[in-house]
Amino acid sequence: MLSKGIPTHQITIIQKINMENIITVNVGNGISEDPRFTIQGVRHGFPLSPVLFNLYLDEVIRIWLQKLKTSKYFKELIFNTLLFADDQFIISDTEANLQTAVYLLYNI
Repeated sequence: MLSKGIPTHQITIIQKINMENIITVNVGNGISEDPRFTIQGVRHGFPLSPVLFNLYLDEVIRIWLQKLKTSKYFKELIFNTLLFADDQFIISDTEANLQTAVYLLYNI
């Protein structure tokens, strides 16, 4: 987040809000008896969750595109992927290039 220009004090606040979140699970006939701590991800329903997810995903996609060597052209636009919400569509001209793209993304 520092590389995106977010001040340190705001990063600290966000980290403290997301630390030691306790969840329970609806098991159909009630709530689970043993609450659990979450150690990764963003809180469901938290107003900053989409922003935090986008910051993370933006960095992952930037790294992935640097490693990827193929691009598809549409008029003047160059693209390898389409993103919507938390879905990604990878575009490739061959099955081998598609497999390489998925492998590179998986290993970031």
